[in-house]
Amino acid sequence: EKKLKGGLSHLIQRVNDLGIQFGIWYEPEMISPDSDLYRAHPDWAICAQGRVPSIARKQYVLDMTRQDVRDNIFQQMYDVLSQNNIAYIKWDCNRHITEAASAQLPPERQGEFFHRYVLGVYELMDRVTTAFPHILLENCAGGGSRFDAGMLYFSPQIWASDNTDPIERLTIQFGASLCYPPAAMGAHVSANPRTDIHTRAAVALCGTFGYELDPGKLTQEEKEAVKAQVADYHGGTALEALFGWLYLKGELARLRELFTNLMENGIKYGRAGGHLALTLTADGDTVTKGEVLISGNVAMEPPEYSDLPTRYYQTHARGRVWARTWRTLRGA
Repeated sequence: EKKLKGGLSHLIQRVNDLGIQFGIWYEPEMISPDSDLYRAHPDWAICAQGRVPSIARKQYVLDMTRQDVRDNIFQQMYDVLSQNNIAYIKWDCNRHITEAASAQLPPERQGEFFHRYVLGVYELMDRVTTAFPHILLENCAGGGSRFDAGMLYFSPQIWASDNTDPIERLTIQFGASLCYPPAAMGAHVSANPRTDIHTRAAVALCGTFGYELDPGKLTQEEKEAVKAQVADYHGGTALEALFGWLYLKGELARLRELFTNLMENGIKYGRAGGHLALTLTADGDTVTKGEVLISGNVAMEPPEYSDLPTRYYQTHARGRVWARTWRTLRGA
C-alpha cells in the first residue's frame, strides 16, 4: 500500500485507463528469509540435512517437490490473479539450487530430488494456466535457461536471454530458432546503446517483439520510429499485419550455414503463394538493417501487393558493414 499508493488494484486500474494491459512478474519458487512464510516454514526451503543453506540474491529456493509447498504458493497466486485484471505473467527463477535435498525424502531417495523438483514446477504451472487460461505466461530462468520443450507446454513464449545487445542476440536467436519457432522467442528492443533503435527493432522483430526501455528518454525521431515498428508488427493495415503474421506463424527454413565468415544466417518465412526471406550476413563491425521490398501477389486479404516502397534501416559504428538484413516478400 505504501509503495503503490492505493495498492495493486488501483495501480492496475490506472494502467488499464491508459489503454494498456497489466502484467506481473513472479518468482514463485523463491523465498526470502525475511518473510512470514519462511519464519513459519523454514523446512520448506531446500537444504541438505546438516548443511547451512546458501543464500543468493537474498533468497532461498522453495522445495517444489512438496505438495504442501505447491498448494501454498498456488493459493497465494490465485488470490492475486483472481481479484485483479492481470493479462500476463512473467515466471522467473533467478538463482541456482544449492544443498539440493528435500526434507520429505529419505536418504536413499535424495537422488530423485531434481526430477521431482521439475515435475513439481510443471504441476504448479499447470494449475495456474488451467485456472487462468486467459493469462499469457512467459517463462524465464536467469535469462534463457528454461528454454525447453517441457516448459513450452505451459508457456507459449520463453525469454530467450537477458542479453539484449542486438548483435549478440543475432546468434542467440538463431540458435533458438534451430528448435523453436520465432513465436516462442521472447525478444525486446532495449536501451542498449550499441546500435540505433531501427537495428534493435529489426532483431526483436524476429521474436515476440516488445520494448523494455524508458519511452520518456526517446528522441522525437525515435518515438516516430517506434510507432512505425509497432504498426509493422501488429498491423494498422492488412499489409502491416502481414509482417507480424509471417514473423510469428510463417513456415521457417534455413537458407545458409550460420558460422561462415563470422556470421551468415538465412531464414525464410512463407504462407500460401508468398514468402518472406530474412538473411543476415557479417563482414566487419557495423550493423545494417537492410531493405524491405514487397512485390507480387500473396494469397492473403487483400490479395495483391505490388510496387511498394523499399525501406532502409542503417547504423554505422566503425565504417564497415557488420551485419546486413533484408526481407523480400514475393508472389508465387
